[in-house]
Amino acid sequence: MTAKTLDHRTTTSISSDEEILSAQQSVAIAKCAELAALVGQHTDGGGEGYHPTAIDPLVFVRQSDPCIIVQEVSEPLFAIVVQGQKKVSLNEETFQYGVAQYLVLSVDMPLSACMV
Repeated sequence: MTAKTLDHRTTTSISSDEEILSAQQSVAIAKCAELAALVGQHTDGGGEGYHPTAIDPLVFVRQSDPCIIVQEVSEPLFAIVVQGQKKVSLNEETFQYGVAQYLVLSVDMPLSACMV
């Protein structure tokens, strides 16, 4: 496996911080598309829901139906959105995440989540 990184020194034609950020977001979105394809290979045929992996605490979640609200007390987690959008509500505040964005919870929290 070859790892590639975006190095701002190699993008001499990009001058402003906004253009650099846009280029980095494009790379991140492309990498998420690759990751979504790999997740798809692992979960195809397995239906909706949670899919365990060979790495014990790592699971893939596949949800195709729009906006099924899940209410639970979430354990600490690191979630990367590789496709679609997710909404998470904590108390009265709602957070929306899209491709190449992530959520980190360091403690157990009661959440409402919706895959959009």
